Formats: sequence, C-alpha cells, structure tokens
Amino acid sequence: MTCGRYPRRAAIHPLTLWLQARPATEFDRKDLSGPALRTFFRIAELWSLSVNRAFLFHPSQSVLENADGTLTVHFTAGGIDELCWHLVTWGNRVTIEQPAHLRQRLAAICAGLAEHRRPERRKSRNMAYQGSLDGLCGPYAIVNAYRQCDIEEKRLGKDIFAISCLAIEGWPQILWDGTSFRDMRKMLKSCQNALQSAYEEADCEYPIKVTYPFWKKPPRTNKEYWKRLGEIFCRNDVLCGIIGMEHPSEHWFAFDKKEKTLTAFDSTHHTDGGMRRIAIKDIHAGVHEKKKYVVNRRELIVFRSA
Repeated sequence: MTCGRYPRRAAIHPLTLWLQARPATEFDRKDLSGPALRTFFRIAELWSLSVNRAFLFHPSQSVLENADGTLTVHFTAGGIDELCWHLVTWGNRVTIEQPAHLRQRLAAICAGLAEHRRPERRKSRNMAYQGSLDGLCGPYAIVNAYRQCDIEEKRLGKDIFAISCLAIEGWPQILWDGTSFRDMRKMLKSCQNALQSAYEEADCEYPIKVTYPFWKKPPRTNKEYWKRLGEIFCRNDVLCGIIGMEHPSEHWFAFDKKEKTLTAFDSTHHTDGGMRRIAIKDIHAGVHEKKKYVVNRRELIVFRSA
C-alpha cells in the first residue's frame, strides 16, 4: 500500500462512470507515480541537489560528478514537503542548488523544528547584574565623561580606566566600598596630567578643563542647587558633568543637563544602550525625601572646553 498526500484537493468524490480498463501490459506504476515524491498528481518541476555520496533520490535522476568529489543530482518531481522531510535527515551533507523556493521551504521547516525543540530557558533567580557587585562606578563615570568630551584615548595611547584605578589607594577594599569624592578628584588629577602630557607630545593644545563648582561652597537648598546647576550648563563651554547619587544607591555617573531632564551616560541594567533620561522633578539634591533619586549637593564635577 502506498501512502501520500493529495495537495490542493478540497474533497474527493466517487465516480459513477464505468471506465474501460487498460491492458496490464500498458500500465507502468513508475510512469504514474514518477512525477511525484510520495505526493499524488502534484505539478512536477526540475530539482537540483549537491550531495557528497551517491543516493537514489528519484528514478528520473541524472548524476554529475564534481571536481571536489561531490555529486550534483538533477531530477523532476513534485512533493516539496516530502522532499524537505527527507532532506532534513541529511543534515549538512546535502545542498539545494535549485529551485530557490525549495531552499526556502526547507529553511522554514528547520527553523520550526529548532524552535519546537529549543530547551526551556531557566528563569533568572535574582541574578547579579555585571557591575552591581563592585564599587568601580567612579572610574567608569570618568571614562564615560571623557568620551563625551571626544577624548580619543586609544589614539593617545592612554587607558583612562587604568590611570584612574592606579591613582587611588585602598585596594582591594575599594572594590566593594566604592570611591569617594576625594578619590574622584585624585583620579581626575592623574587623568588630566596624563592626557595633557599626551597632547603636548603630539604638539597639540589640551582642550579639557575639570572643575568642582560646589565643592567648597555647596548649595544650601534643593532649589538653589538646580538654579546654580542650570546656570552652569547654560554656558557654551560646558561639555558634560559627573554627579554623585546617594539614593537609591551610592553611584557616580556622567551626565548632560537638558531643561527638564538629566541624560545619564551610564552602564547599569537600567539603561538602554548606555544612556537613560531622568526627569529632574524625580531628583532631590540634599537630604533624602520622597523622591525617586537623591544626589549629593557637593559632589558635582564639570568638564569644560579649555
């Protein structure tokens, strides 16, 4: 008994007509089923495959031996799904030369199989985000700030992250304790000296100046903080800044100020491509209040063009 599909057939109806039987000598089962590959009466088309060993795909096939030892097999048949089902068992040992829609159909079947057999992914169980267990946000903020200033450290042969880390003491304790405002100033002093020397060696003028506008005279209120910060960032020579956050966690990040938002250039899991926007109305400068974020009024670093 031969089993197969009847593609594009909506229904099968019995005939009441009497048909005259052909002599058995004129009937050839191969001629009847030849155009189909386990598919009955599908329009036949020419298929071409490259395989790495001899195999009888179809009685009508012709075989061409290639110089690399593979075989190219041509045959005419129908039943695209049936051939794809068979080709799946060959894995990467067979290549479909033509037609293109046969390749596409096989790719779709394989993609469906891969998705169906994909193992269920284990749910993350409070996984620690990379960087969330160390206190190196200070050096990262410095690197991100210089990059916002278009400092090309690779061209200068300087590693700003390494210069920053080597400038401070207290290792390895600093890995979990983090960096203080004093540490930030020490790291930036070393970076400024190293970068200025590199520019001088290249016979260029170093273009960046780093200042600490609230260090010795911090704003007394939240309102004064944002007023003075707005005045600073209205200047044309201001490129970006670094701010010290105290809530929801102690954190340093590089930023640029817009009218109603801070654009943070950060590397935490809260960011999209290393950048996030924080509404100023959600930030309080000073003692913790019922705001989403709290920043230290004294800990502001500003990068200017010299």
